[in-house]
Amino acid sequence: MSPLDSIKYYLSILHAGLLAVEPQTGLVRAWVGGIDHTFFKYDHVKSVRHVGSTIKPVVYAQALRSGVMPCEYIPNQLTAYDDFNGWEPRNADGTYGGVYSMEGALSKSVNTVSVALLMRAGLDQVRQLARDMGIEKRIPAHPSIALGTVEASLYDMARVYGTFANQGRRPALHYLDRVETADGKVIVKFNRPNPNNFPEVLTPDESLMAIRMMKSVVDSGTARRLGYEFGLRGKVAAKTGTTQNHSDGWLLGFNARLVVGVWIGAETPLVHFRSMNAGQAANTALPIWGSFMAKCIQRRRAQKLAKQLFPTPARLPGSPDGLSALSRRNARYG
Repeated sequence: MSPLDSIKYYLSILHAGLLAVEPQTGLVRAWVGGIDHTFFKYDHVKSVRHVGSTIKPVVYAQALRSGVMPCEYIPNQLTAYDDFNGWEPRNADGTYGGVYSMEGALSKSVNTVSVALLMRAGLDQVRQLARDMGIEKRIPAHPSIALGTVEASLYDMARVYGTFANQGRRPALHYLDRVETADGKVIVKFNRPNPNNFPEVLTPDESLMAIRMMKSVVDSGTARRLGYEFGLRGKVAAKTGTTQNHSDGWLLGFNARLVVGVWIGAETPLVHFRSMNAGQAANTALPIWGSFMAKCIQRRRAQKLAKQLFPTPARLPGSPDGLSALSRRNARYG
């Protein structure tokens, strides 16, 4: 073998990161930075990659804040945006036509609807909300951010989804209480964050509406494999994300007490899967996420976190039974 063979081999290895946190306290319960620290001393919880469709719930949350009703129908149509050099976003499956409610579009991860909602909600407003929810890197001033051209770490995205799970209050993550010597002498202590100081980014109603939509992603959308393979249907809310050329697979999901994020990809985005079928997040990140959460539910020590249910959503104006109306008026086509 030549040195080039060795480089090719190492570049073809898939890497992964996993982060699990309690959104109400900010306490980190699991931090897995890679597949083997002996050979790969790089922390993929803090590494920065494009986030794919995991950014879409932020877009939808801002659309709710701007007055778009969850049951409103939005056309699934090709649109060229003249203000951005005729940029024309396309759906991953190449299918167009019909209309979707917000829940239906998020469930199926429809790109054309996501961009249309971003334009209605305001590009700058979506960028600001993403920053407020925890993304620290620069966010491009282009509507393609609705499709995931935002760069962020798993650490950042756990705060974003922790904001949803914590009913709109962004958690401050904490993983180190103290440093001790071998004989137990405390060298330094660190105070745990005070949940009363977590900033309110979304109202509880806004976060619960977004959660209801993300539950549909699990029950009937791109993350439905969590239901039929891991038995998590109706128990969690989540969003998958696959970046351009199938380079990165993400799954961010949560219940009322535990947020879990998974990223999987190669050392560089230049190394990627050849097809969407193999490289989509439902076939890369999702099995890791589903296995982790299923084991939490089975193990007694983790059941208090893993079996918590979401609060009852608020009543929508004009709806007799709250957000359950979303289920009945999902998408007219698909």
